[in-house]
Amino acid sequence: MADFKTRIDDLTGFASTDDTALNDWLSAGARSVMNVLPLNKLERVASNENFTNNIDVEGKKILSVVRKDNNHASKIYTPCRKLPPSMMGRVNDTNYMEAASESDPAYIIQNDVLNTYPGSNASNDSRVVFVNSSITVAHGDSAIANFPDEAEEAVVLYGARNALNRLMNAMNTIGALTISVNAPSTPDAPSISYSDASVDSSVSSAQDAVATAQDAIAAAQDSIAAAQDGYTGETSVSAGSASGSTDSAYSKVTPTTSGSGSLTTLTAGAKGTADDQIDSDKFFDVAADLIETDEDVELATAQIAKINSYVNAFKTEVENEKAAMAATIKDAELATQASVASARETTRANTAIASSKTTAGTAKMQASTSAATAKMQASTSAATAKMQASTGAAVQKMQTSTSAAIELMRQSTSVAVQNQARTLEAAIQDYVQEISRFQVDIGKFSANVNKEVQQFNSNLQKDIAKYNWYEKQYAQIDARYKEQIQTLQGVL
Repeated sequence: MADFKTRIDDLTGFASTDDTALNDWLSAGARSVMNVLPLNKLERVASNENFTNNIDVEGKKILSVVRKDNNHASKIYTPCRKLPPSMMGRVNDTNYMEAASESDPAYIIQNDVLNTYPGSNASNDSRVVFVNSSITVAHGDSAIANFPDEAEEAVVLYGARNALNRLMNAMNTIGALTISVNAPSTPDAPSISYSDASVDSSVSSAQDAVATAQDAIAAAQDSIAAAQDGYTGETSVSAGSASGSTDSAYSKVTPTTSGSGSLTTLTAGAKGTADDQIDSDKFFDVAADLIETDEDVELATAQIAKINSYVNAFKTEVENEKAAMAATIKDAELATQASVASARETTRANTAIASSKTTAGTAKMQASTSAATAKMQASTSAATAKMQASTGAAVQKMQTSTSAAIELMRQSTSVAVQNQARTLEAAIQDYVQEISRFQVDIGKFSANVNKEVQQFNSNLQKDIAKYNWYEKQYAQIDARYKEQIQTLQGVL
């Protein structure tokens, strides 16, 4: 018979290299099937092991436990009753019906250890009958040792169910549609521009300007200022000046004070200090110290008297300064009045002399001005005639030159417009061809995309069909597994 991996692959198409998963599924299937098998099938594959007092039963499915009857002549094995761990005390107490004896032994399983009661009388006088519940099955095996042959098919079906589950789980996510072809690049918008046509010879460069062809009136005539004899008989009149002795202006009087002090500024001082005894700005601080700090009324009174004497002397000095200032102001007023009177007389004399000179100068100026005016009129008439003749010639030359320039501009402009039109047509034609190529590329791109979409849909339909087959196959194998279990249990 084929090994288990081949048999599972025949049912599912699993064909996996995940042999570890197959081993796990087969081992789990064998243990699951063993748990539901009837006793008569397990007894055919059961093992036994002798022990004294207790034995580790982890991984063993217990079928029966026996113990030798020490009171029997043949020391026969007697079946043991199974008691729960809660009877641990009563099993040894003959006052309870649960108490064990040589002819009616018992066993209790606790913490994976099986104990027999009463205790052993000899070595290995107890025996356990079991099947291996920790059985392992390898994918390369074709049979299971110490396992009913008729139950192996159920183990294969159990593994096949799990393999189908794995295959369906691997298909639970549908891959996103990906397009491998790249869309063509959109052509850049053309930069089509038109440059204004330029005239080779402009009107302004072809003509001679009137301004340069004619002689300006200003250059042809003699100006009045240059033609006339200037008048030079001007007379200056000087006025008398007044002066007074007012140089000694009054300034603010600041009476002198002793030391470096000032009566308007108060500074901290210290009594008994030589400098502070003569600095007037520290007198008041020293007095305050005598009054408030030392509370020496006598010295304070003397200090205040000293301050009052100094203030009175200061007032006297101020009054003297005021009297001197008043005398200075009076002298200045008298000197100013005398100077003003003298200046008035001088001005009157100068005015009379200037009036006489002005009358003679006016007559001379009138005569000079008449001669200059006549000379200017003659010069201006000649300049005007010359300007008219020059201007007429310039205008005629300008008209002829302008007509030629206009004709040249018309011809040049026509050629430039034709060239620009052809350039524009060529640029538009290039862009139209590029658009046509882009449309062809778009058609190819759309066809490739449709092809890939169709392939994706085709693959998707195949996956759906495969998944549906897995579901149907799983249902069939699951039904066969359950039917196999019922057959093994004798239900069917």
